[in-house]
Amino acid sequence: MINLDGITFGFAGDGPPVFDSFTWHVGKGEPWSVTGPSGCGKSTLLLLLAGLLKPQRGTVRIGGRPLQHPSGRTGLILQDYELLPWATVLENVMLGPRLQAGRPVPGRDAALAWLERLGIRDLARRYPREISGGQRQRAAIARTLLLEPELVLMDEPFSALDAANREALQQLTLDMCAERRITLIVVTHNVEEACLLGRHILLLAGMPNRHPDVISNPHAAGTAGAAGEAHAAACARLRERLREVL
Repeated sequence: MINLDGITFGFAGDGPPVFDSFTWHVGKGEPWSVTGPSGCGKSTLLLLLAGLLKPQRGTVRIGGRPLQHPSGRTGLILQDYELLPWATVLENVMLGPRLQAGRPVPGRDAALAWLERLGIRDLARRYPREISGGQRQRAAIARTLLLEPELVLMDEPFSALDAANREALQQLTLDMCAERRITLIVVTHNVEEACLLGRHILLLAGMPNRHPDVISNPHAAGTAGAAGEAHAAACARLRERLREVL
C-alpha cells in the first residue's frame, strides 16, 4: 500500500535532512503508529504521504502508483479538526468530497449516514463552536470516511480530548478501518496510544532518519489482550526503545 523507496527530504538550511535514503513499506489494511521524540520527522512523514511535501530524491508510492500530488483516496485528520467555523457539521462533512474534482459527490443521505454511525446525526445543523472537541473530531472523521479513502493519516488526533472521548474514538477509528480495510497511520507522542493503535510501530529517532526502526506489536488494534499484560509489556518495550534514542 505504502512504499517509500530511498527518499531524501530536508528543509532549506544547513541542518541535516529529515530523511536520508529512507525506505519503508506498509501493507494494505495495516494499522501503524509512528512515534519518537519531538522534531524527529513524524509530521513531516505524514505530509510526504499526503502529497503535501515532495522528496528531493526517491519515490513515494501509494497503492502502487507514484505520488505526484494529494490523492482523493487519502484522508488527513489533524489535531485541530480543520472544520470551517461558518459551516454546519453537515456542510463540513460534505465539503471534502465536493473538493475532489472528477469524482462523484456523495449525497446528503450518505453524509447523514456517517453522522449517524458516529453518533452525531442530531448535531448536523450545529456549528463547530456549538459542539465539544470530541464531537468535532467525530465530524472530521465522518468527513474523511465519506471520501471512501484507502489510506487515513492522523496527526495527534486525540491528544486534546478527555480520557473517555479519547478511548471511544480510538476504538471507533480502529473498527472503521478494519471494517473497510483502510490503511491507518497515526502519529502520536503517547506510548499507550501507540501500542493500542499500531500492530506495527515506526520509531523515528532523529534527523537524519536513514533506516526504519519497526517494533512488531501483534496484540494491538483491538486484538485480544490489547488492554492486558501483552499491552503493558509492549508499552514497556517501547519506553525502553525511546530511552535508547533520546
